[in-house]
Amino acid sequence: NISVSLTLVSRSPIINTMMKHSVMLIIVLVLFSGCAGEKKYEYLEGTSQLTGYIGKRIVLEGRISTMPWQHMIDDNPDYRYMEYFDVGEDQLVIYSKEKIDCGGLVRHEGSVIQIEGKSKRPGSDEVYREMQITVEGWECAD
Repeated sequence: NISVSLTLVSRSPIINTMMKHSVMLIIVLVLFSGCAGEKKYEYLEGTSQLTGYIGKRIVLEGRISTMPWQHMIDDNPDYRYMEYFDVGEDQLVIYSKEKIDCGGLVRHEGSVIQIEGKSKRPGSDEVYREMQITVEGWECAD
């Protein structure tokens, strides 16, 4: 909470009111000028922290996998490309709007999503959750 008190001296109440409104507008613009349209990403060293970042923007480095593991897959028409992504000894699924074309290390910015699915075992009510990434930007980092 921010509290601002203004005391302006003018002989005209109209000018005094206009000055107060102008000063308040300037204060609001200054306070929020750094927030408009700014995308902030948190750099993560690995996948162990992903559950704490669901819905948040992150930066993660890894490689497009040559040996996919078994994962749940999300069907999101906005992200046409899916890749298995190795981060250290872990692997996750990432989705992008364009093909990620790097032969080595990839640094990507994206948002963490959580995918849920039921067990394949008949009669089991167990629910599985998996963290995945929707990629908003990427670059080859090698």
